Amino acid sequence: MPLSALTIEYGNAVVIALVCVSQFVWSFTVTVNLVLSESIKQVTAPERLLGQVSSVERVIALAAEPIGALAGGPFADMIGEDIALYLCAVGLAASTAWALDEHGILSFRKPDEWQC
Repeated sequence: MPLSALTIEYGNAVVIALVCVSQFVWSFTVTVNLVLSESIKQVTAPERLLGQVSSVERVIALAAEPIGALAGGPFADMIGEDIALYLCAVGLAASTAWALDEHGILSFRKPDEWQC
């Protein structure tokens, strides 16, 4: 999104295209996140605890959103909205790094009951 402001001299069509691409990428990553988080829960949590694990995850995630929004507003006022959006994009990209190391999602193994 912040990159779209840099392309204003190329016309509204370029700005709209960049905003559309950013919205697509956001929706795509949210979908992938939901699939991955559900898969991780199903592989790592015992079946009898799946409901409890899911509810705790949702409470933590939903409780963090308003706290982050309240903290992010004044922070963005201090450093500027553009820089805040760039920092947010870098933070979101960095938050996937855990999945790429040897202890991340690639280290998960199929449960014994899935073995043929």
